[in-house]
Amino acid sequence: MSEDIVPDGVTVSDNIIFPEPTIQATPLPETPVEVVQDIISLDSLMNDHAMLLQRESNMKSFLTDQLINVSAASLKPTLLQWAISGFPSAFVLLKLPINPPEVCSDGVSRTVSQYIDFCMGTDAPQVYLALSSKLPDIMVSYATIGCFLFVYVSKY
Repeated sequence: MSEDIVPDGVTVSDNIIFPEPTIQATPLPETPVEVVQDIISLDSLMNDHAMLLQRESNMKSFLTDQLINVSAASLKPTLLQWAISGFPSAFVLLKLPINPPEVCSDGVSRTVSQYIDFCMGTDAPQVYLALSSKLPDIMVSYATIGCFLFVYVSKY
């Protein structure tokens, strides 16, 4: 190499410049790091399963109260609103929140409709017939949208 100036910390070999590696020390923390054990105990699994079973039982009770054992008197104010509005089609009679867990107590993931069937222990149409029978001259329809079950009424 003729009169090239090579900075400190650089090696020259066959006219190729290689910077020398530098090692930087990482300071150690002043307090020791606490290691949290990530465990799942049998007791926690049993508790989680029991909570899922209870949630499903609560959903069955809720749906039974809202769709099967609902009194005609409790539906009347909403049905009167429907009449006052001129009997529009697909008037919302009920909007029921249904929020299925990621996995049910039997280990299966379900949609809102499937979760209703699962909690009730029967196909949803059987459940819906109970409410429809309380409104003999009114067409009742159902839809699941997002995490809600909508019950609609229309004139025949």
